[in-house]
Amino acid sequence: MKRIYLILALMVLGCCYQQASAQTSGVKLLDLVALPLLSADSVPSAQDSVYIAMQFKVCNPAGSNAASKAYVLFGTAPDSDDILNISADFVYQQGRMLISYDGSLAEVENYTAGFIIGLSAQQNIQCNYITLYIEDSSGYLTQKLYTRN
Repeated sequence: MKRIYLILALMVLGCCYQQASAQTSGVKLLDLVALPLLSADSVPSAQDSVYIAMQFKVCNPAGSNAASKAYVLFGTAPDSDDILNISADFVYQQGRMLISYDGSLAEVENYTAGFIIGLSAQQNIQCNYITLYIEDSSGYLTQKLYTRN
């Protein structure tokens, strides 16, 4: 009788593991960097916008689905988007991977993608964390990367 319960428990755990692992993207996401871009000849004021240069590495391993969208959450806590939530699209042209955000298109070179996000001074002051993750072409999500703002 104990063997039957053990076998059933292992089967249930096996099913849960398969579901959890099947819902994770094969796209690899690494090295999130978020740097404020400041002008050396001006003093920031409360009305100024703050521009954040986002940079990260993304890799589509052979046999996995392609990266489709990058999501960036600005929040007061990890995984929170209570300040700002943006998305950038990955575009594939002539064998090259590019990232498109806010009308700009930049090539992903040496697995490194990047774009610039504008925040108001108030949003920048309130934001404590930046969360980044990617959705692949099948709708699966990568792990999340975090940095403090």
